[in-house]
Amino acid sequence: GFMSVDDVNRADVALLQRVLTYHVLGRSVAAEELPDGVGAYQTLLGESFIITKQMSGVTVNGVTVSQPNLFATNCVVHVVNRVIMP
Repeated sequence: GFMSVDDVNRADVALLQRVLTYHVLGRSVAAEELPDGVGAYQTLLGESFIITKQMSGVTVNGVTVSQPNLFATNCVVHVVNRVIMP
């Protein structure tokens, strides 16, 4: 994983592209649109991750969504508390 900005700056560009496209779905999904429970969602990388929605909150591959629903012009951003690796 990436522990610092320096780690990201030293990383291979192809790896960074994989990591970034693993964090993106092909459509906008607000947190309230997610069904309760567990579901698999395909990323732009072509791999899937697991989203779990419970009363306690939302996780992606076990990583906590710390700030959901940051609406932008063409997307919805959900901040997670660490980098999710493919």
